[in-house]
Amino acid sequence: MRGYANTYFHEVGHCMDDVSDLNDYTSNDMDYDFIETLREDYENYVSKVQEEQGLTTEQAKEWIGAWLEEEADMKNGISDLLKGLSNSEVKGKWSHADEYYNDTSIEREAFAHFFEAGMSYKPQKMIYILEVFPKSYKMFNEMLEDELS
Repeated sequence: MRGYANTYFHEVGHCMDDVSDLNDYTSNDMDYDFIETLREDYENYVSKVQEEQGLTTEQAKEWIGAWLEEEADMKNGISDLLKGLSNSEVKGKWSHADEYYNDTSIEREAFAHFFEAGMSYKPQKMIYILEVFPKSYKMFNEMLEDELS
């Protein structure tokens, strides 16, 4: 189970993203470089796995895909984001259809997944997000502070 009220909090995250910026979604606001930060975190995580496991890039992506299957429900957001960021090279149990992903959809999904994880009664979700997306999560919090204050 992905957690109590998982979908509810995910959708509330989308709503917060939408209404927090008068021009568009906060996650797509050009004042932030959210998509580049998400990409940087993804690339850093692949490099970290390569180094720690002694793998090639392709092997590291396969390793990450297998890792996503372990406690898959607690990694649902990470699975979705990594599939989009990797152009479907990294796949776990949870994701949107391939054609869904583009720069703006990945940013919006990241905002909603991070919000949802912050509302979860299971701290493991946040632990995993911070492991894979530390800089992106920090930027998410900055966006919330800037836009909602």
